[in-house]
Order: sequence, then C-alpha cells, then structure tokens
Amino acid sequence: MDNVEYMKNYEKENLRQIRLKINRKTEPELLEWIEKQENIQGYIKRIILEDMKKQEGKKMYKIKPEYMDLWGEDATEETIITKEELEMIARGWEKDPEELLDQLIEVSEE
Repeated sequence: MDNVEYMKNYEKENLRQIRLKINRKTEPELLEWIEKQENIQGYIKRIILEDMKKQEGKKMYKIKPEYMDLWGEDATEETIITKEELEMIARGWEKDPEELLDQLIEVSEE
C-alpha cells in the first residue's frame, strides 16, 4: 500500500469533515472575525471545547502570561485547564493544586 492510499484509508476511517457556510451579506462581521484567526480550525475546536466544559459545569482556568514558560512548550494563552486537569498536573509535578492557582486565571464558574 503506497502512502497516498494509506492516507485515503486513514482519513476515511478516522476523520470527519464538517463544513460551515457563512453569508457574506448577512454575517460579514462573523466572517471578518473568523478570518482574523491565525488557526481557524484550532479556534473553532477551542471554543467548542470551552462551551462543552461550561455546560458540564466545570471550573476552567487559563495560564497567566507571566507563567507561560513554566507550563511547557505546548501551553499557550489559549490553553484551557479544568480543575480535574489541574489536579492531575499538580500530582505529576508533586505540588499542591492550590500552589498552582496563583499562576492561573479562572475563566468560568462551577
């Protein structure tokens, strides 16, 4: 099986494409906003995940910019952390989760 065939099979089995149509005449501000995003797919996924977490009633946090380098290379200002994820991270770092709260900004209520 060559690489092209492998990729076609992989996409067929693992990926789902979802299209979004935006009307240039009736929704120009929406289109303009989306086009400003550096990574449109990442942006849409992030806001969906944030909404899912809010609807599940989970506390969510973002990392304060001044602490970004402490959280590793995958962390960005858009990274969302739930209370459960914070507890797992704290265990991995052998810290009390309360110690890490100073490095975070709460972005939702339980």
